[in-house]
Amino acid sequence: MSGETEKDVSGLTTDTLRLLMDAHTQRIDERFAAFLEVYRRDQEKANEFRSALDDLSKTMATRRELESAQLNGNNRIDGLVKDVGDLRSRLDIGPAGLAPLQAYQQQQEGRHEGIGASVGWIVAGITVASALVGIVVVLANVLTR
Repeated sequence: MSGETEKDVSGLTTDTLRLLMDAHTQRIDERFAAFLEVYRRDQEKANEFRSALDDLSKTMATRRELESAQLNGNNRIDGLVKDVGDLRSRLDIGPAGLAPLQAYQQQQEGRHEGIGASVGWIVAGITVASALVGIVVVLANVLTR
């Protein structure tokens, strides 16, 4: 038999070894090809993920930018709160010419109330006087009869 070196025939010849090695090499090549295909798919997915992260990093604000914007917003709010407080105190006090105007208005209201009260007293007096005149006329008529 070809390739046998001993007297006992083992069944392994260089030809059978070559066939076994070729089959084994073919399985290794197939497994390697499958591994390469999976590896390439994984690399594509990783590249897509990296691209998505890159897009996010370009469009999203950094922590420092957000902290700066928050600080600016807080400062604006504090300024607005101070402005509102100033406006409220101005409304409570009023403008410089408001006090004399309010005093004049109160004086006029008092004058109108006084005039109204005086008119009431005058009307009451006239009513009392006319009642007295009526009583005198009735008494005079009764006494002269």
